[in-house]
Amino acid sequence: MVVAVVLFSTSGLMIKLTTLGPLPLTAGRSLVAAAVLLVYLRRPTFTWSVAQIGGAFAFIGATVFFTAATQLTSAANAILLQFTAPIYVALFGAWFLHERIRRVDWLAMIAIGAGMTLCFAGGLTTEGLLGNIYASLSGISMAWLVLFLRKQKDGSPLETILLGSLIAGILGAPLILRSQPTPADWGIIAFLGVFQLGLPFILYASAIRYLDA
Repeated sequence: MVVAVVLFSTSGLMIKLTTLGPLPLTAGRSLVAAAVLLVYLRRPTFTWSVAQIGGAFAFIGATVFFTAATQLTSAANAILLQFTAPIYVALFGAWFLHERIRRVDWLAMIAIGAGMTLCFAGGLTTEGLLGNIYASLSGISMAWLVLFLRKQKDGSPLETILLGSLIAGILGAPLILRSQPTPADWGIIAFLGVFQLGLPFILYASAIRYLDA
């Protein structure tokens, strides 16, 4: 899980460096991630359950909203607001997963929230209202992605990410060519698809079998 989180964290810098908008960038890196997951899974199993379909669209929401937020507001705002996700996981997890939230979990979230605020306080801004809204929606989407993946911990959590990647990639494919990516953009798409989505979600899907939401 720690390795997965380190890989996830590369997105902010790369998103800031690209000239692409949130939709073509999400589509491009999703197609690359789908290729990585297909190579790993070989024969994916789609159950078409509520958890799998819901998780796929939560994945799309988390990636699109975070990309848009990073481009429309400060990176500090985007990261801090997306990481409200654990609060939503805690609130809905007891009902959706029947996992009891312990006092130590709440204390840990408070400590992490305080630490992140101190780290990013210098970059926080009240500007970029739309970006802040997108970042908040990204946090909600990320929370439901965690809940849906945990719901399938003994089933097909990785296929959920594959399904979301395929939907996002296929629907957004025309936007990629219309945006006329530069060679640097293609490199960023490849990096994000492999190292920020594909590989970390393979690790993540394995880790959630042993960790609660």
